[in-house]
Amino acid sequence: MKIDGIIWLRDIVDKLAFKHHVEQHEVEETLNNEPKVRFIEKGERKGEDVYMARNRSKRLPKFESLSDLVKFFDPKDMGEYWDQMPEVDVDISIKRRKHLVAIYVGAVR
Repeated sequence: MKIDGIIWLRDIVDKLAFKHHVEQHEVEETLNNEPKVRFIEKGERKGEDVYMARNRSKRLPKFESLSDLVKFFDPKDMGEYWDQMPEVDVDISIKRRKHLVAIYVGAVR
């Protein structure tokens, strides 16, 4: 898909900021970097369909440790590497724990 230009409607800019937490310059940056674009649905306005554009993924490096992974992603947007992330299944077991605390009788009124 070739994008020749962008017509910014005020209500769309406001929706991007409010609903999606995306600023106008971020959209322009994505669209200027040959994004992956896919059709989502027919638009509410005639001839204006809804598409999703994502930055092309950068290569994800190999990490020697968890610390290296954290240092790498801390200043970055994880979405740039989303397509390369492995799927994982996680089981979470939340157990209620009781904590007994000794209280000095003289401290309680």
